[in-house]
Amino acid sequence: MRRLVVAVWALSALVVLGGCPDEAQDQVVLYSSVDETYLRPILEDFEASTGIRVRYVGDTEATKTFGLVERLIDERDDPRADVWWSSEHLGSIRLSELGVLSAHRAEGAEGAFSAGWPSQLRGGGPEGMTWYGFALRGRVFVVNTEHVDASFGATLGSLTDPSLRGRVGIANPRFGTTRAHMGAILAAAGEEAFVAWLEALVANDVRVLPGNSDVVRAVATGEIYVGLTDTDDVYAGRARDWPIGLRFEALGMASGDDADPIVDGMGSVLIPNTAALVAGGPNPANARVLLDYILSPRVERLLAESESGNMPVHPRLAEEFAGLRIPDASGVSMGEAAESMDRAIELCVEVLGL
Repeated sequence: MRRLVVAVWALSALVVLGGCPDEAQDQVVLYSSVDETYLRPILEDFEASTGIRVRYVGDTEATKTFGLVERLIDERDDPRADVWWSSEHLGSIRLSELGVLSAHRAEGAEGAFSAGWPSQLRGGGPEGMTWYGFALRGRVFVVNTEHVDASFGATLGSLTDPSLRGRVGIANPRFGTTRAHMGAILAAAGEEAFVAWLEALVANDVRVLPGNSDVVRAVATGEIYVGLTDTDDVYAGRARDWPIGLRFEALGMASGDDADPIVDGMGSVLIPNTAALVAGGPNPANARVLLDYILSPRVERLLAESESGNMPVHPRLAEEFAGLRIPDASGVSMGEAAESMDRAIELCVEVLGL
């Protein structure tokens, strides 16, 4: 979800859906890194069904999620937001650890599962969950179908193949879901193998682009032939009839005799949306209403049916939208990726020269 985000946080301005703050007697404040093109119809549906107006603050493409996380941390002594809806999970894990998020048991969401919400998609303690994950995307390879055929190995090691020199792209790993991906790779491979892979990318003249949508656009135009991105960005490009294809990385694959099987066959890294209550937010009652709505099957359906094609978590929807299933999920837990992320970014900055 990487396009058309309203850049407001740096200016401390609020985008108001459905009216001005002074006109909204019953309101809730949402900070979200979800693209406005997907977010707006969902919030309009919420407003129409509840009568609660949503004041929405977004983030820039260049600092996707990262900027809002820092803003929430800066405001923790005087919170301005009620609800946090992120397009990924690592920022939510960090906010939870810092006490920025409030525990809340979403009864409606928990009740959708016989054993409660999937444990790998929630975090918290005895008082309740501080964040919930839902509506999944996957980290994938995007290829230009006019230049890359079905023989492409679709492994991380394949990005270092000399035949692709100067034709491989990744989004800036300091921001967005590429941060999560780098954390997961480091957690799976260890530092030595991770650094070796980064050095091989540099030797292959990897292109570092601002965001995931930029990677997909560069692949579509033939500026590069292969890139790492998210499933939703590929789906959006396909909807525009761009000459691009999607490849998932399988588990246990290797691209050569010297390939590290952990690096090369780690499977698809899953990227959930996450939602949470902000501790001490100004409108707590309305915040709970909005959070429960965000975690409802209705929202997962809207996201699955949208151009982004997010994979639902709710069981019945998962069956209905089986075509969106992301195969061969990586065995790296979200907690492991979160623990490795800061070091992974340090190494990316050092080796890639960012």
